[in-house]
Amino acid sequence: MSKYEKLKHNLKTFIVEYFSTKGIEADPQVYEDKISEDIYYKQTLIEIDIYIGEDYIEICLNAYPDDEKDISEHIDMGASIPIVEDENILSVNVISVFTKMYSRLEKIINFIVERVEFLSAPLDYFLDDNVYLPENIKEALMEIKKYIEGEQK
Repeated sequence: MSKYEKLKHNLKTFIVEYFSTKGIEADPQVYEDKISEDIYYKQTLIEIDIYIGEDYIEICLNAYPDDEKDISEHIDMGASIPIVEDENILSVNVISVFTKMYSRLEKIINFIVERVEFLSAPLDYFLDDNVYLPENIKEALMEIKKYIEGEQK
């Protein structure tokens, strides 16, 4: 049995179960010194890599929002967990840090998705009386709307 087999088994099982509760299918690949998985959350590719080093476990989360721009953007998060002898305690430590990191990453992605949805709303949405915008902004948007309508004729 190679080093950290129990840890790798615990982490693989955790990843499968954790993401199944979120409706995301996961089947992480286990290597000699890392566990790796790619998932999609709200059209965002998330690469999960957990590296097992001599002194630390490194958790790396990289997210690539699926936008239709030519510019490639990504969000990356990382953490280092010192290795302890007891693999059960080490598993708990890694899982605890992972869940905190992933939760923060989800919040960032949700914020980005909400902002993009808001910013890509139709112009009429912003001109609605139920949407508060300063009057000078509404007037400018009305001018833009008139210009667009004039161009379409």
